[in-house]
Amino acid sequence: MPNVAMWGKALTAMPRITKEDWDGLDLVSRWLIATRSAVIIMTFTSAAFAGVLAFKAGAFDWMLFGLVTGGLCLAHAKAGSTESVPGKLFVRARVKSREAAFGSGASNMR
Repeated sequence: MPNVAMWGKALTAMPRITKEDWDGLDLVSRWLIATRSAVIIMTFTSAAFAGVLAFKAGAFDWMLFGLVTGGLCLAHAKAGSTESVPGKLFVRARVKSREAAFGSGASNMR
């Protein structure tokens, strides 16, 4: 079931959630949190500001504006998703398995 309240939280802040909370989220909420959508709004704002400057200079082009804005937001979403909650959980699991295999000092090894 969609959690619209979480969508709002994810768009306005970066909520900290536990693994149990993560497992209970809907797909949209997970995507919004994993891509750090609150920061994507700032990316869109900077692209919109550039569009205003281009319009004021008489050099605005809707197609270029759309491509650049979309590309920036998608690139930001992809960059945010590589540091997502599941990724962090994977790293924690890897460190725990390394500690189990080699002892507690192994978590400092890279």
